[in-house]
Amino acid sequence: MSTTVTELVPGRLYALSHALELDGRLTMFGPAARGHTVANSYLFVEGARALLVDTSYSVHEAGLLAALEEVLPPGAQLELFPPRLGEFDAVCNVAPVVERFGVQVMHCAQHNGTHWVDFRPEHRGRMPPVREIIASSQYTFDLGPDRPLHAFHPVMRLLSTHWIHDPATRALFTSDTFSHTWRDAPDGPWTTDASEPALAPGEVLDRMAAARFWWLRGARTAPLREGLAETFAGRGVEILAPSYGCIVVGEDAVTAHVASLDGALALAAA
Repeated sequence: MSTTVTELVPGRLYALSHALELDGRLTMFGPAARGHTVANSYLFVEGARALLVDTSYSVHEAGLLAALEEVLPPGAQLELFPPRLGEFDAVCNVAPVVERFGVQVMHCAQHNGTHWVDFRPEHRGRMPPVREIIASSQYTFDLGPDRPLHAFHPVMRLLSTHWIHDPATRALFTSDTFSHTWRDAPDGPWTTDASEPALAPGEVLDRMAAARFWWLRGARTAPLREGLAETFAGRGVEILAPSYGCIVVGEDAVTAHVASLDGALALAAA
């Protein structure tokens, strides 16, 4: 399984995109979805510190470790934040990353987070101890003196998760939302910008409701629309970074994709 490294912001933010084929077996996508997508890990770098968000599936272990070896600055202290401890694509490779890179800190959405990540038989009892920091519903931590990262519970989500806003790179990690853009070809590209129109609201709704957002049709989506608008108000987001699918790059492209999702939520309640 291939892993593609994309430098989203030079030296400060990388996407490590792990190839997946849409063949009806991935629960994040409808059984009829066909084509190719990626599970994304994100590496935030600031000086001698770095933070990895999501670690992808076990089949991507070698690609993830090789990509981290490629882009981590020499001697950088790596920390982990898997926002969805109950999802395999977030946690499958936590133990290998901790072992390889000497991770000492893991930001966790629940207590005893390390108990959620050693389910692979070969990892039982092997992971070195790490310090757990519990991420509250509104959680800010500094990657550097001028690099605060703001994590929060979004109104639009599946299982308990955090979105993460990085004002320094104007990036917003959106977990399982905005994951509905994929490709026909296996080689991507895994970013999209304003030169490529966002999906129409109806298609966004069809793709989301065919899979794990099945509950959207007929739901009271007004609170979701209000929460989405509040999330983007005043944040100046120029990168949408979902756990799956194409990464949206550029302010105009972000605006278009947010409007498309808002339209999908409006149609769902109609």
